[in-house]
Amino acid sequence: EASELPAGSTVEEVAAHAIKVNVFHTIEKLLTYSKLLRDKVSQGEVVVQGAIYDIVSGKVEFLGACPRQALVLDMDAALVARAPPDEASAKKSKPAQGKESASAKTGGA
Repeated sequence: EASELPAGSTVEEVAAHAIKVNVFHTIEKLLTYSKLLRDKVSQGEVVVQGAIYDIVSGKVEFLGACPRQALVLDMDAALVARAPPDEASAKKSKPAQGKESASAKTGGA
């Protein structure tokens, strides 16, 4: 977000900020798409921390937990169960059995 950095920030400052944002975005996606990991973090069995490795110096900068972690961990409570698709729509999306694609018959290209 543009308001996260002051006007006139250098290219290096923008790049450093983008790297940190990417680390936290990755943590958020891991927690979003892995219920197992989300459950372990919620139960205090696992801690997910962000870090940046500087390949030149060999140093690691630990960033801590994702700032939006509490929101992501609470997502299961906010989700509403979806109704199962009706049988007619399930049949439309199901491929016909016994038909193979041309590439499958010939073994690829």
